[in-house]
Amino acid sequence: MHPSVDGAVHRTLHVRGPRGLLGVIEVLGIDTGLDPAAASLPLQRVIADFVETAGRP
Repeated sequence: MHPSVDGAVHRTLHVRGPRGLLGVIEVLGIDTGLDPAAASLPLQRVIADFVETAGRP
């Protein structure tokens, strides 16, 4: 997570090695121009998605 003056941004980084996928890194930019409750909505969605898919291959 990082502050973002350009609005909420979301990037997904796939880390691969010689034997395939090592991991996935989700990077989320929080809109610093919004009030904290509104700015936290994208973060809440990413966390909910993570919890929903946890343990799936």
